Amino acid sequence: MILNGCYSTPPEPKVITITKPAPILPPLYLLNDCALSQSPINTNRELLTFAVKTHNQNVLCNLDKAALRQWRAKYE
Repeated sequence: MILNGCYSTPPEPKVITITKPAPILPPLYLLNDCALSQSPINTNRELLTFAVKTHNQNVLCNLDKAALRQWRAKYE
């Protein structure tokens, strides 16, 4: 006895593509700490102004760079 109702051709296989977005990381050169800038200093007042401005700029810049390095390390 042959059961024709139980026999069928297998279904066509389906191809499923899953895409996962990859984060775009900042280039490594943007993660380097900031360098000190130099300017001519003739008086003590200019020296103090330069020291305060430079310190503040470097603190902010390096905080920004540290945050970028931490963010990049999460995705590497």
